[in-house]
Amino acid sequence: MDFQFFAQSKRDPIILTSPGSTRVASLFIPKTVNFVYCVLVGSGGNGGNGFTRAAGSAGGGGGGGGSGSTGRALIPANIFAGQLYYKVDTGGGNNTSGVWANYESTASGNAALLSANAGGVGGNGTGAAVGAAGASAGAGVLSIPGIGTATAGSAGGAGGAVAGAAGAAVTVTTIPMVMGGAGGAGCTTTDFAGGAVNYTTALAYVLAGGTAGGGAGNSGWIIANTMSGFGGSGGGSFNSGAAGRGGNGSPGCGGGGGGAGQTGGAGGLGGDARLWVWFL
Repeated sequence: MDFQFFAQSKRDPIILTSPGSTRVASLFIPKTVNFVYCVLVGSGGNGGNGFTRAAGSAGGGGGGGGSGSTGRALIPANIFAGQLYYKVDTGGGNNTSGVWANYESTASGNAALLSANAGGVGGNGTGAAVGAAGASAGAGVLSIPGIGTATAGSAGGAGGAVAGAAGAAVTVTTIPMVMGGAGGAGCTTTDFAGGAVNYTTALAYVLAGGTAGGGAGNSGWIIANTMSGFGGSGGGSFNSGAAGRGGNGSPGCGGGGGGAGQTGGAGGLGGDARLWVWFL
C-alpha cells in the first residue's frame, strides 16, 4: 500500500521543534494534500544577567529578552513539489527561522515563503545602569503565493534600578502567541522582587517574579489548547547573597532578566522557535 496518498488529520498539526542546531530539514507532503497551513514563531532572546557587586553597592537588574516574530501562511501544496523545507532555530536571539519551497546549498533559490525573526537579548545590569530590555523581533517575510500575516514580536522588560527596584513587568491586554521576558530586580541595600509576566485578558494569568532575597524567576509555558505562551519572569535581587536567575521563555518567548546581588543572577534562556504545519 502506498501510504503517501493518505494525508494526516486536518485537525491536529505536525509540530516541528528545533533539532538543537540551525540546519535545514524537510517534511514530506502527501499527494492528496491541496493546501499547507503554517504557523511559525521565531526564537526568543535570552534575558540579561544581574550585576555582581559588593553588599551595599549599586547594581542593576538584567533586562528581559524580546520575543520572536510570528507568521501564518496558507500555501498551495503544489508549490512545494512534495517537500517542505524548514529551519527552526534555537532560542537565545539566533537567526531567522523559515519555510521554503526549495532550498539549495547556495544563496540562489532560497527565498523563504514564510519567515520569523529572533527577539533581541536583554542587556546585562551594571553598577551604573539597568540592563536594557531586549528588542522585539521585526516582522518576517510572507511571500506570494502565501496568504497570511507576518507580525513583529514584543520587547522584554528593563532591569530594576541600580538604587534598588523591582524588575519591569511585562503586561499584555490581548492574547499573543509570544511575549518578552520580564526584568530582573536591582539592588543597593534593599532586596526587591523580579518583574512579573501578566495576562490582563479574560484568561487573567500571572507568572510571578522571583521573590526578594534571591528568588528565581518562573519559566514560561504554553497555555493549554492554545499556541500562546509566557515569557520568563525576572529574578529577585539579594544584597547579601546570590540573586535569583531569570525564568526561561516558552517557545518564541524571551527569557527573564537576572537579579542583582553579591552574585548576580543569570538571565533566563529564550525559547526555541517552533513551526506548526497542517495538511489540508
